Amino acid sequence: MRALAEALRFLSIIPFPGRPPKKTSIVLAVYPWAGAILGIITAAAAWIFGWIFSPAGVAVVTVAVRIAISGGLHMDGLADLADGAGGGRNREKRLIIMSDSRLGSFGALALLVMVALQIMVIAELMMNSESLKLMQSLFPLIFAPALSRGIIPLMMKVFPSARPGGMGDRNRSSASPAAVITALVSALFIAVFFYGIAGIVITAGVTLLILFGAARISKQLGGLTGDIYGALIETADLLALFGILLLYRFNLSTPGLVSLIT
Repeated sequence: MRALAEALRFLSIIPFPGRPPKKTSIVLAVYPWAGAILGIITAAAAWIFGWIFSPAGVAVVTVAVRIAISGGLHMDGLADLADGAGGGRNREKRLIIMSDSRLGSFGALALLVMVALQIMVIAELMMNSESLKLMQSLFPLIFAPALSRGIIPLMMKVFPSARPGGMGDRNRSSASPAAVITALVSALFIAVFFYGIAGIVITAGVTLLILFGAARISKQLGGLTGDIYGALIETADLLALFGILLLYRFNLSTPGLVSLIT
């Protein structure tokens, strides 16, 4: 529980009480469960406002809540990465731009596009879920953040740090093989719980796409940073939601373990 509380404190602005555990690798191991809890909070907000707004309105509120409870941390990382990639012509210049707290034009455009895409996909999910049970329509909002957080320890382990001594580098040092495997297995369990075999396919697809993107970024910057981890989380969130939308559109959904309960 101490590890989970620490993960939630780091990944959100929610002031969970308690002291951090002695082994920081345990914190990374429970990232998927921390993401799932944040997803439950978001799903609860979507359910409440679903009695008032249309699917489009619920999507706007949902994205706003997602950003609010994370303190905009991951979106900030996305903006910094976009500014660095768009404004820098070499590794050193890109890293300098990324460390600048000011928002540039590339960062602003990246935020605009990401928020718009998330709103669009969540709205489509809500509309495609009207014939489903209400509980099922909220599953994507829990699954996506669990998956996106669950694959980050793998990125920390696979790729070097582009900025030694930074926050991302300090977290990366805790990415033990056991923590990485535990996080991936937990994310996979959550995927199977909600979507069965289809959840495994989405998990594998999102993980491979994020690995590919991280490899391209690492090649340009000589590694990853805390900002990049945040950008990867936002991107993985979007990809997971989009994958679920494809399941709905093409009737590819398979029963998950949750169907045994509901």
